[in-house]
Amino acid sequence: MHPLAPHETLIEKAIDEFNPPTYAYLLGPDILVHPINTAGSDNHTTVKVAFPNSSGWVYWFNTSQVYRGSYMHALFLITSSNTIGTGGSEANLSVPLWESPVFHRTGAIIPLNNPRNASELHVHVFYPKPGQSHQFDIRTNDYAAAAGLGLRLSFEHHEKEVVLNASAHHTFSVQWHLHGLDVQKDCFQSNWRRESTSIIIPTDVNKGSQIRVPVAAQ
Repeated sequence: MHPLAPHETLIEKAIDEFNPPTYAYLLGPDILVHPINTAGSDNHTTVKVAFPNSSGWVYWFNTSQVYRGSYMHALFLITSSNTIGTGGSEANLSVPLWESPVFHRTGAIIPLNNPRNASELHVHVFYPKPGQSHQFDIRTNDYAAAAGLGLRLSFEHHEKEVVLNASAHHTFSVQWHLHGLDVQKDCFQSNWRRESTSIIIPTDVNKGSQIRVPVAAQ
């Protein structure tokens, strides 16, 4: 991630030649976008992506692909079978025309509207780890009436449970989608359902809610 201005010194030029600019950027703190600026062939384009810091990054169009950047952008790819492979200092991705290199941070709350029902909110949390927590505030039409806050969502991952919190809201219906968690079967509620690698939990937030989800210790 480098500026587009010309090099002012030979040192800056050498740095960019050793570590070419990617023009990637963060959309907020939790979404990484890598623009495609080269032509491809056969409906695919190959891009090199370097991932910031030690967070995991989930590919938007295939959530079983999780990339982890660490010191000097060392990468690891976790596949859907949870095997780990070394990816080198950069990931070479073959991206079809109908997708874009977009990633979101693991352990972050990603709320998405249902395009057919704007009041239905699907709140995704991908592969959270013990000790992680996150909060997301959504400004809505009743912002002023709610003391400056439309809807506040948060989670805390303790060793043996994940605590999900949603503030009171009279418009939204909320469904939590927890990805990559091993929920204890004997604690599974009747209105919860399992879908592929995620657990879907409908939530009534009319008066606010707190849900405790027992999980296997990691």
